[in-house]
Amino acid sequence: MGILSTSCAGPLTQAKAIAKVVEKHPGFLAEPGKVNRIEVPIGGRKGNTAKVDLTTAVEPCGRDSYIVTLTKNWNLTINGTPIVTTWKYKVDKGSVTLIESHDMDAAVTIIK
Repeated sequence: MGILSTSCAGPLTQAKAIAKVVEKHPGFLAEPGKVNRIEVPIGGRKGNTAKVDLTTAVEPCGRDSYIVTLTKNWNLTINGTPIVTTWKYKVDKGSVTLIESHDMDAAVTIIK
């Protein structure tokens, strides 16, 4: 038995980089630029819902490395501030690292 090497898997492609990230975030599409609109319950006496847009973006970052950004746009504003959550990951052949996040999901809980 030998040691398995990931180098035989070929180069890291844009599609593979996106797939590694979206598996951690159900609902996001593996196709950059495509929008997946979902309806999410946000509570309140009337059973309010929001139409949330999930978008994936990708950009190369050197050889065999990509930056994958996920955007969750709630299509809501609170006191003039848009409610948008983002996660930005650096994806290398052997790792997926969250390098930046801006989580505004909790803001929707104040809507009644």
